[in-house]
Amino acid sequence: MHTRLLTAGLIACVLLAQNPPNIQVQVNEVIVPVTVTDEKGRFVSDLEKKDFTILDEGKPQNIRFFTREHSQPVVVGFLMDLSNASRLHWSKYQDSAIELVLNLLPGDKRYSGYLISYGNEAELAVNTTSDSEPIVEKLRKLKPGGGSALYDAIYTQWHQL
Repeated sequence: MHTRLLTAGLIACVLLAQNPPNIQVQVNEVIVPVTVTDEKGRFVSDLEKKDFTILDEGKPQNIRFFTREHSQPVVVGFLMDLSNASRLHWSKYQDSAIELVLNLLPGDKRYSGYLISYGNEAELAVNTTSDSEPIVEKLRKLKPGGGSALYDAIYTQWHQL
């Protein structure tokens, strides 16, 4: 009996790995940051909306809003793998994540981030903030162990946007 349940569980895991569940999200606006350079590598900054075409699955999309603003806000989602796979190099992994947070969230209000950790389950560990310290504090306290709920973490990330 236990062998059949274990076999059924393994088959279900393999099928999920081969056919991950579809995640559908309705999107009302997509920001497409663009940097254009000429053949000599110099920035081209005088382009207008008419100079661009956006295609979605080969179909032209209407550009409803266009700006040349240089200081757009940036939100970074940090997804931290707490599965057993990260145990071997945990210290280096943790230090690298902390360094990344400190570099990408310099204390400027234009830059913010959030932390989602995932092991057996995905969890919003730190909500969106411009202050790197709450994320760094949480990263220092995290410990690896368990499975890897990566799809749940990605789903949670979409709900943060």
